[in-house]
Order: sequence, then structure tokens, then C-alpha cells
Amino acid sequence: MSRFCSTPDFQIARFPILALLLSLLVACGGGSGGDTTPVADDGGGAVGSGSLALTIGDHPVDDFDEILVTVTSVSLLGNDEDEPLLLTDVPFTFDLLALDAATELLVAADDIPAGDYAKIRLQLESIELRRLDEDGELDGDPVDARLLADGKLDLNPRGPFSIQDGGALIVQLDIDAERSFQAVQTGTGQIRFRPQVFVKILGDGDLRRITFLSGTIQRLAAPEGDTSFELCGARALTGRGAGDRQLDACTLVDLNEDAQFFGLEAEPIGFGNVDDESPAIVAGRVIAVDGRIGFEALLLQLGNRSDFKRIRGIVAEDAADGTFRLVDSAESEEAGIEIIVQPGALLFDQDGEILETAVLVAGTQVRVMGRLSPAEGEGGASLLATAIAVDTSEPNDQLEQVAGEITAITDGRVDLARSEAAGDACIILEAGTEITVFESGEDAVTSRPGTTDDLEVGRHTEARGLTDGEGCIVAQDVVVEIDSTDA
Repeated sequence: MSRFCSTPDFQIARFPILALLLSLLVACGGGSGGDTTPVADDGGGAVGSGSLALTIGDHPVDDFDEILVTVTSVSLLGNDEDEPLLLTDVPFTFDLLALDAATELLVAADDIPAGDYAKIRLQLESIELRRLDEDGELDGDPVDARLLADGKLDLNPRGPFSIQDGGALIVQLDIDAERSFQAVQTGTGQIRFRPQVFVKILGDGDLRRITFLSGTIQRLAAPEGDTSFELCGARALTGRGAGDRQLDACTLVDLNEDAQFFGLEAEPIGFGNVDDESPAIVAGRVIAVDGRIGFEALLLQLGNRSDFKRIRGIVAEDAADGTFRLVDSAESEEAGIEIIVQPGALLFDQDGEILETAVLVAGTQVRVMGRLSPAEGEGGASLLATAIAVDTSEPNDQLEQVAGEITAITDGRVDLARSEAAGDACIILEAGTEITVFESGEDAVTSRPGTTDDLEVGRHTEARGLTDGEGCIVAQDVVVEIDSTDA
């Protein structure tokens, strides 16, 4: 029985970072009512089965405060795309921007037929982009992104991935900056959703990103005594609307030897102070354990999800004494809010690397999580931080972007035709240039890794990089658009 299933701010024109942090979804036994036809066998008719986890998450954006995505199903595709393996068909809605460097669990499933799979399919119903005022209320009308291919999105890794009999596989969907999910302003004023996703198959030595779960602690002393517990009635921190549902399954949580524990007031406590039936938030990593999907906790904070506040901003001054002010921007003249970093607080970056408080220097973008302390005197409220997500990525302020239709390709140089006002442009390809293909088909939209063979005259192409001093962009990454609807 699975360790997860143990009981029955956004710029349209310049393509900045768009974070996809999917709501927690647990699918046991291969999904709810889906086709579980095996895609491979051992030559004798029996294929065996394994376990699969999908995680996803990344950075914030600036122009929007919420991006609400509704997904109606998640499936795996083998070589025969007409027979998808349905992992879940329970609709859920989540806010893409609710977390930053952390990630959420998309699917954890047992009894996946062993064999090779080619794609992960998400069926999207809608994407709504929202701005909020100072009181957290909707500011203006929400913007609905236009979905292509009726919202059917296929995600391709670089080559097929295998589910081994008795094995556990963790797949990470990397959503990162301009190279990932992008929304593009169309000529009609609509926003066209153009996803770019990097699918990474995680090996034993690969670092897992930090994941948050919320629920109620049960069976505290069983079956492994003081090294594990079950988290039941789990909810995602990012769930909204239909996504804010209670899950049926309980999650067996193993404690990391360095795990830290915090009480209802965010005060450090010992594990002996944690009782059965206590509501709690846990943070840790999705891992493979004995051929199953497991969860290893680095942090446990008692309390309800509504009491676990999350605030994004900029560190105003170095946190030398464990405190700092969090402000809206590096140029902000507002007082901001005082952050008190609790002893043992979990600091981590977008890759899951554990950090020290020395990284909290002025100008650093962070997401602070913990409990608000009531206002006292004139100082106002403060936040007692038990977890801090730190953005350690390099700024891309110096990068330039060009887009147009390919007119010529010669010895690593790609010429683009743009509008008459913008003039022509050129791209220089290097060995490290990452190429992503966005292919629009009648059946689905596909995001996949590309090669130079995908660069053809007449195809719309975008590139981001530094200028070479001679008018060309030395491309760090390239997006190629292919329209196969008429093929």
C-alpha cells in the first residue's frame, strides 16, 4: 500500500516569470475510473506495476496577484496516444502564485502499469488572471487566458520515461522564468496561454524541491514510533475553490533527523509536544521509499492552514540579528512588516537547497511563512517566520528578447523578420542554448524539448539573451512555434 495512500506577478509584453504551483492531488490505484490498459509487457502478458509522483512549482510574477487554473484531468500517454492512462478526473482549481520556490504534489499514484510512457497530459478548463487591491479584494475585472486545443496540454520529457515493476519514479515539471509558462498578448487584447514546461526525471542523487502539506496528525506512534506519523484530511496550501477539497487518503510522513517543530504560536517545541488529532502544516520532500512514494518532513508547525500566513516581498536590510523588514520593493519607502526568524526556521531556495540566515541580505526576494504576532504599541504586527523561500536565481535585467519569423539559417546564425518598425533581427546559437518547441495541433498543445532541426524558415521564433555587440542576440533559450493543425 502506498505511503501516500495508506488509508482508503506577470508581464504580458516582456514574458517574465510565471509560477505554476499545482494544488495537492492524490490518486490511488491508477486513478478514478480511468483506462488502466498497460502500455508494455514482458512478453508473457504480465506487466507488473510501479508508483509515480509528479511535482511542480517555481517563481512568482509581478503584474498579477493571482492566476487561478482549473484542471479537470491528468493522464499518462504511452506510445499509443489513443489509450491514455487516466490518473484522475476530479476537477480542481489552484492559484499559480500562492507559493514561490516551494512546489506542490500534483499526483501520487500506485499500481501504474510497468512500461514506457511518452507524455504527461493535463486537461485545462480555464486560466483566470487577477489583480487584488490593498485589502485583498479583486481590483478590476479578471482576465481569462485563451486556451488552445480546448485546453489539452501534453508535456514531453527528453525521451520516454519508464515505470519499473516494483519501482517508484518521481517526475518534476520545471516551470522557470520566460522559458516556461508564458502568456502572450494577442492583437485582439486577449491573452494567449503558451506553456513551456521542462519535464525532469529525478534520479536518486537529484535534489527535491520543498513541498508543503496541511492536515491533521493521526496514529502518531504507529507504525514507526517517534520517527513518523500519518497526516490525514490533507489539503493543499494553494487550493482555491474546487481545489480546496479535503483528500480521502492519509499520508505517512517520515521525519528527517534534522526536522524542526513549532507550536501554535510558532514557538520551537519538541516532538513530544505534538499530539494526535493536532492540525499541522508540514514541509519536506517527496521521495522514493522501498519502491513506493514517500514524504520526508523537515518542518512541522502546529495549527490550521488559515493561521499559516505567507507574505512575499523584498528584504529591506540584512537580517544580522534574525530580524528584518519585509517591503513591497527594493525602492519602497513603506515601513513594511517586521519579520522575526524563529530558531530552527526552514530556509530554502527554488531548487530545494537548505540555506542559512546569512542569505537574508538587503534586496533579496523572499516568501516568508509563519504566524502573525498581534500588533503591540506603535510597531504594528510582526510575522514569526518558521519557513522562508529565498529566490537565489540570477536577475535577468540585462537580457533582451527578440521575436519574428525565420528567414535564414546559416552556421549557427538565425535571421528573423520582424515588423517594419522593429526591423530585422538575428540570433546566435551556442552549444548551451536551450530550445523549446510549442506545437499547436488539433488534438492537443504540446510543449517539448527541441533541437536545431526544429528551426526552419517560416517558423515563428523567440529568443532571449545578451547582445553580441554587432546587433545579434546570443541566445540563452529559444522558443519555436509550430502550427500542425493544417498538417
